[in-house]
Amino acid sequence: MLLLPSLALALCTSGAARAADPSKLAGAPDDAAPPPAFGTDVSVGVGAGALLGEWPDAGVHGTLGGRVDLFMVGRHTPGPRLGASFWGRTAVWPVQTSTTDDGVTTPFGVTQYGVGAVMRFDPETRFTGTFGFGFGRTDLDGYEGGVWAVPTFIVEAGLRQSLGTLYVDYGAQSGWGSARGPSTDWEDWWTVGAGIGVGLHAR
Repeated sequence: MLLLPSLALALCTSGAARAADPSKLAGAPDDAAPPPAFGTDVSVGVGAGALLGEWPDAGVHGTLGGRVDLFMVGRHTPGPRLGASFWGRTAVWPVQTSTTDDGVTTPFGVTQYGVGAVMRFDPETRFTGTFGFGFGRTDLDGYEGGVWAVPTFIVEAGLRQSLGTLYVDYGAQSGWGSARGPSTDWEDWWTVGAGIGVGLHAR
C-alpha cells in the first residue's frame, strides 16, 4: 500500500524540478545549439604588383581584387582553420609596359585568378597569421598583340587583424609560371605583389 504514495511523491518532485529549470520545459532543447558547420570569409582589396620576365619593362602595376574563403568550421572555432580560397585580381593604374626591339613602348594588362588551400591560424585572436598556396592563371593582355595565358603556381602569406565581424588582411603573394611563347620557346614568368584588403566573416 505504501507503493502508491511513494510513486505520487516521485512524480510531484520530478514536475517541480522541471518547473524550476526552464531548460527542461516541453519543447526546449536539452543542449545549446551547435556552432555553424562551416565558415565563409569575403574580402576586397588593393595593392601593387610586378610581372618579371624578359619581355616586360621593369616597374610595378596597381591591383584591384577580391576573394572568397570557405572553411569546414565557423570563425568562432578555436585553433587554425583550413579551407579553400577562390581569388582574382586585375591590373589598374599604374600599368606596366613593354618595349619592342625597334623602341616602341606599349602598356599591357595583367589579370590573375585561381584557387588554393589557405590556413588561418587563430580567427579569434586580435592578430593572426595566414598562409596559402595553389594554382592559378595569369592572363597577359597585350602580349605580342593579344592575350597570353600562363599557368601559375602561387604562394602567399600575411597577417590578419580582427575587428569583430570585419577584418583587415595585410598580405604578400608570389607566383611562377612557364609557357611557350610565340617563338615556341619556353618562357618563365614571375609575379610578386603585396596589398591590403578589408573583409567580412559572412558565416
